[in-house]
Amino acid sequence: MPAGHREVETKYDVADDVALPEVADLPGVERVEGPHTFLLEARYFDTDDLALARRGITLRRRAGGEDEGWHLKLPVSGARQEIQAALGRSTRTPPLALRRVVQGVVRDRPLAPVATVVTERTMASLMDADESVLAEICDDRVVATRTGPDGDEEHSWREWEVEVHAARPRLLKALRTRLRKQGAHVSTATSKFGRLLQIDAEAPSHDRRSVPSRATEHELLTGYVASLTVDLHRLDPLARADLPDAVHQLRLVFRRLRAALTTFDASFDTTVTGPVREELRWIGDILGRPRDLEVLQSRLSALVLAQPPRLVRGRPGPWIDGRLRPARRSAHKQVLEAMATERYFSLVDTLDSWQAGPPWSARRDRRARQGLPKVLRHEWERVERAVAKADTADDTERPELLHQVRNAAKRARYTAEVLRPVLGTEARDIAKAAKRIQPSLGAHHDTLVAVDQVLLLADAARDDGRDTFTYGVLTTRLEAALAEHEGTFRRTWKKVRR
Repeated sequence: MPAGHREVETKYDVADDVALPEVADLPGVERVEGPHTFLLEARYFDTDDLALARRGITLRRRAGGEDEGWHLKLPVSGARQEIQAALGRSTRTPPLALRRVVQGVVRDRPLAPVATVVTERTMASLMDADESVLAEICDDRVVATRTGPDGDEEHSWREWEVEVHAARPRLLKALRTRLRKQGAHVSTATSKFGRLLQIDAEAPSHDRRSVPSRATEHELLTGYVASLTVDLHRLDPLARADLPDAVHQLRLVFRRLRAALTTFDASFDTTVTGPVREELRWIGDILGRPRDLEVLQSRLSALVLAQPPRLVRGRPGPWIDGRLRPARRSAHKQVLEAMATERYFSLVDTLDSWQAGPPWSARRDRRARQGLPKVLRHEWERVERAVAKADTADDTERPELLHQVRNAAKRARYTAEVLRPVLGTEARDIAKAAKRIQPSLGAHHDTLVAVDQVLLLADAARDDGRDTFTYGVLTTRLEAALAEHEGTFRRTWKKVRR
């Protein structure tokens, strides 16, 4: 994947005759580097119907300046994740690596130039005593041209842009005050491209739906499925780019969708939703593989580092990483391959077609408060039965039964999340209870997987002629951790039951 970084910036509208204020005396600023002036030319690519821009995504080819190249910007938690690729020779075809990230949005439609933005930029960098960049202030004079079927439209304006690097809140507050006193105002447009197109090209156009407390079953479930579909589209490109935690979060979306179709199956036409549940299981399993390997690698790396040096023989840490890292890359490659198939796109299209409502059963729609509370109680009873079964199991059966407790707790939590808009406190309390017991059970399951993997790694190390002493130490530590996690769960369960 091309290089990338998180970008946090603010734009200000300013008149043509206003000068940049002095900023060298602001708190934390040791010196100001610049100003430097250079010319930037950015060509923006999108589909004919601006599918990327409507999802809050921008793809551009920038020539000139210090960061020339291809830039793909994805909205992430109030900021933007920028993924970069080298400029290359092509001026009209984006790099394959970037096209793969947005494949879920554009499918097989071509990406073509839709706008060109030429900027005369004067930039100053605010530096601290360690020569680290705190923030950059850019004075931009812009000439932008939109390409359309009826000819080109040209617009021009001036703006200031502040990009945050290592600046502390005190400096940012003082800088904002200084710019406003100079006559600048925070821009309503969050990007040059968005200002030109007169859309918000930084934020997706789809919002999560709110559900009234007096909603019917159909209204409640439609709102829940639609909101998860919004999350799906937001996370799809982030998962393809393999950004931190994105694959895991996308997997949770599919899990929640599948749980809703299963738990509330009496409300749905199962001849339609049943096959969709299986497709959700399929993609969820594939998305789980790189996440599981990532957790395993992190856990074993930390465990090796925690051991006394005298117990670490044969440099097992680098050797384990050398085996798990390629496996994790291979697992993510399988994710990309699955998400490029017609099978995946057909699933997404089906979920999109349910925005106005999934296929319902013949049962009459009714107020959600009337019939659905018993569903929530039933799910919590499943948790209690699973715990009781684990309590009476022997040491061989109990690990798998505790995993079943964890799965039942997740379903109860997901069910409570669905019903919270109409049940309020009751659903909130069950969601909190289910959430409280999940960490220890999750850690127990991850540890159990780690034990099995360490034994396999020990066999491979022995076959490779390596010292396997440390693998025995790791297995002992993990076995002890299993008992700790089970004890933590027992104590938490007692509190939850009370």
